[in-house]
Amino acid sequence: MQAYDSVALECDVELGGTDQRFNLGAGRELQRHYGQKPQIILMTPILEGLDGVQKMSKSLGNAIGINEPPAEMYGKLMSINDELMWKYYLFLTDLRGSEVEALKPRLLGGSYTPWRPKSASRAP
Repeated sequence: MQAYDSVALECDVELGGTDQRFNLGAGRELQRHYGQKPQIILMTPILEGLDGVQKMSKSLGNAIGINEPPAEMYGKLMSINDELMWKYYLFLTDLRGSEVEALKPRLLGGSYTPWRPKSASRAP
């Protein structure tokens, strides 16, 4: 059972995607059962992979690996569809949600191409 890892490792904090909510919570309950202090849980939103449909996963072949060559990572990021681009921008950059939202009208108004925010580390 995946949740038992929390007991075996005596975790204080565990990080997981929102799709792991049950397992993370079960880990807390098992820790209580074994007399341990329940761990703190941090959950992150699920980011769709390069296919734009399923969650990003190496096993599904739609992931961007952190150890991939930079040119390969860049190519994969440039291949994401324009709608998904905004979610990537929000979760993978240091821009605030309001800054990302401010870019959308510029794109829709034609003064900005999808390539520009995808290729910038920080949009102007």
